[in-house]
Amino acid sequence: MKTLLRAKLEDKSAVIAIIGLGYVGLPLALAFSEQGFKTIGYDTSVEKIGRLQNGVSDILDIGSERLNRNLLSGNFLVTPHANALLEADAVLICVPTPLNKAMEPDLSFITQAVDVILEHAKSGILVALESTTYPGTTRDVICEAFSNKGFTLGRNFFCCVFPGAG
Repeated sequence: MKTLLRAKLEDKSAVIAIIGLGYVGLPLALAFSEQGFKTIGYDTSVEKIGRLQNGVSDILDIGSERLNRNLLSGNFLVTPHANALLEADAVLICVPTPLNKAMEPDLSFITQAVDVILEHAKSGILVALESTTYPGTTRDVICEAFSNKGFTLGRNFFCCVFPGAG
């Protein structure tokens, strides 16, 4: 049985949201946009969003020409407004996980991202963790938070982790 999400991913009608437009999130967002997906880039830094909307990237590998081409295509929107996530069929978390004094990843940015997603999540959403952290973070932070809000893994939300992330 094919899920609605799978069908939307296959026909590229799924809306992909990337939380965190740094050196991981911005290239990933552009890759989805360039494959024909409507892509929402969300970041809490109003200054960063302003630069990106003006075609200025602070990521060395991302030139202005590529950024502007994607912005002008209509497939790529950058915003500091979390309500844009209401459209998302899939949300990829690409936020920093700096090490704390105990040399463990600080999960506060991941937790904040999950809270924002939960405020705007619709049934059937896919949440993926791209941030580098220890094994089990996806299960213990994302899946648990969604479960606590009444979502059921595999039924009305999906979750995965990228290799190298938690």
